[in-house]
Amino acid sequence: MNSDDAKKPEKDGGIAREFREKYNNIAAYYPIPICDSIANMESRCQSLLPVLSQVKTFASRI
Repeated sequence: MNSDDAKKPEKDGGIAREFREKYNNIAAYYPIPICDSIANMESRCQSLLPVLSQVKTFASRI
């Protein structure tokens, strides 16, 4: 995609149309909506931060 695509209206194949087509293909393939899975990944990462800091502290002692 080049910079001229950003200036095209959606009906002519601009960025919004291309993104929507890719998102629809992904959403049709995965049973869980992408936004929900991203939110779940973020919450899992937040819950792992204390564990990772403990591992880092333990590794620095060795």
